[in-house]
Amino acid sequence: DLLAPQANSPQIALRENADGELELAGASSHKCEGGSALLETLARGHRRRRTCGTLVNSTSSRSHMICLLHLTGGGSLVLVDCAGTERKEDSSRHTAERQREGAEINSSHLALKECVRALNS
Repeated sequence: DLLAPQANSPQIALRENADGELELAGASSHKCEGGSALLETLARGHRRRRTCGTLVNSTSSRSHMICLLHLTGGGSLVLVDCAGTERKEDSSRHTAERQREGAEINSSHLALKECVRALNS
């Protein structure tokens, strides 16, 4: 969780609740009063994102950023910035650790797809 206090950042789990809806259990929630507070919150999360140089991108993001905005007038807006990974051909020259990380990112892209589908239903 990019906005949780670093000392006690809980594990976030994607699961189905009692109503059959998907939820991100353990994710923090922050109330922002006004545009400047929202921008500061987004900037704080962005600063905490981890990046790593790869063969294709020198600052490839290694974490997803998902922001669900519940609007005061009703409705919501979802902002998603996915972690990057390379094609298998490009990643074949990476270390075993970087290859595992890429596989985990690809797997999490599938979970993210299910979250987006659930938000649209």
